[in-house]
Amino acid sequence: MNGNGKHEVIMAGIGGKGVLLAGQLLAYAAMEHYTSVTWSPTYYTLMRSGPSECTVVLSDRHIASPMVSRAGCVIIFEPSQLQDFLVRVMPGGILLCESAGLPPVGRTDIRIVRLPATEMAMGLGGPQCANFILLGAYLGLTDALPPELVEAQIGQRFPAGSRARELNSHAFQAGLESGQKSAQ
Repeated sequence: MNGNGKHEVIMAGIGGKGVLLAGQLLAYAAMEHYTSVTWSPTYYTLMRSGPSECTVVLSDRHIASPMVSRAGCVIIFEPSQLQDFLVRVMPGGILLCESAGLPPVGRTDIRIVRLPATEMAMGLGGPQCANFILLGAYLGLTDALPPELVEAQIGQRFPAGSRARELNSHAFQAGLESGQKSAQ
C-alpha cells in the first residue's frame, strides 16, 4: 500500500486462467472496505487463450483514473506474459508469478515471489483454481484487504455445497497462507 491508502494491482495471463474472475472478486470484496474501487479488464474476445489482463485499484480516496501504467504489484498467472508486464512493476514493488515455466526475471529492484500455483491447484483437485491461489497469495503478501471479504465473495459466486465453491475456497486459503509465509 502506498502512503495515501491506495493499492494498485495488475493481473495478467491468458484467457481461461481466471484472471478476470480473480480481479472482479477482489474488486467486489473491496467495495466493503474502500471508498473507491475500480476494475478494468482487457481481453481479446476473438482469441481463445489470448492475452487477458485486468487492473484493480483500491483506495480510500477518489480514483482520478482507472488507468494504471505501473503498479505496486503485478500478478502473472501465465509465465508467457512475463516480459510484457515486467516493466509495469514499480521499483520496490512485488512481482507475484506462477513459477511453472517462468523464464528468468532479471530485475533486482523489485520483490519477486514465485509460487507453484498450478501444482498446488492440482494437489487440491483441479488446475482451474490456480487463480484463487494467486489471489490469496496477493492478499497474504500485501494485507490489501481482510481475506474474509474475498471468502464472502466466493460464497456468493458459487452455489453452497458445490465442488467449485469448496475447491476455490481451499485454493484461496492455501494461497493466503503461502503469501503470509512469503511476507515474513
